[in-house]
Amino acid sequence: MDMGYQCEDLGKLITSRRKEIRLSGREVARRAGISAAYLIALETGVNPKTGKPSRPSNEVLARLDNALNLGEEAYRLVGYAAPKRTSRSLLTSGYLRDRQWGELLNSYAEEGRTVFLSLTEKKRGEFLEEFSEIIKRYKR
Repeated sequence: MDMGYQCEDLGKLITSRRKEIRLSGREVARRAGISAAYLIALETGVNPKTGKPSRPSNEVLARLDNALNLGEEAYRLVGYAAPKRTSRSLLTSGYLRDRQWGELLNSYAEEGRTVFLSLTEKKRGEFLEEFSEIIKRYKR
């Protein structure tokens, strides 16, 4: 395959994720805003008209990622830089695997840490006291 793109492996990844979440090809195509025929070409890794590898644009790959949560591996397989995952993108994707829940929690933890560290010592103390009270209430 030219330029090291692993379109067949991307196709296997797409098919695997689609079957894992029990979606039809038509439903995935609808969610990604592409034709079912184009999805088939991506899943097989070959453009049926040219016989050449079927490499999606970065935009199409992003839409497939949103529909199936393909992850960074999908971008690597076709030579694109993976977009940074944010808590918002993970929430709006509609499907989170266990690993992605961990990413989401880590994202919130990092955002919270940044905000916490920006507080004055007095505000940090007030926050920790209030947070301790909230935890006590939920432990009951």
